[in-house]
Amino acid sequence: MCVLVKLFVSLFLLTSCGAGLEVVVSELKIETPKMKVQGFELVCGEGTEQKFSENKVFLENRCERKNNIWHGKRRVYYLNGQLYIDSTFCEGKLCRIWKTYYESGMLKSDGLYKKGKPNGIWTTYYKNGNKFSSGKFRDGCKDGIWYFYDENENKIVKIFADAKTCRSEVVEKYERGL
Repeated sequence: MCVLVKLFVSLFLLTSCGAGLEVVVSELKIETPKMKVQGFELVCGEGTEQKFSENKVFLENRCERKNNIWHGKRRVYYLNGQLYIDSTFCEGKLCRIWKTYYESGMLKSDGLYKKGKPNGIWTTYYKNGNKFSSGKFRDGCKDGIWYFYDENENKIVKIFADAKTCRSEVVEKYERGL
């Protein structure tokens, strides 16, 4: 028997076909004045529980310890149900992969956090999917060479950043892209 589970907040489609495979899904239904969201509960680790909040702009689903420290997955959605932020917290600080999305569902940015600060390679994108910027962070500061692009993904600016001083400077401008 085939099982198709569809997540209405556009996260993914899970299809499984096979003998002996059991799919267990917990559904979360939230009524708001503007919309109804149906989705999966987050899998929260031991000692944490799922929390939900909303305002006039976003819906949020996160794992939280009883002492109000965020720990585990956190997802924020636009009111249309589209994923806006997919992130993880470790003992109250951002950690691991960070992704943001445009309301259309296109990727807006992706990078890594370590102990609450951006670390590693980060890329941001225009709404058309082309790169806007790319470079590396170290301990929350830009580090090394960063490139900035026009909407056609032609390089327009190259900067050098020093993570020790958290300062950067333009080292090259491209007239027509490169």
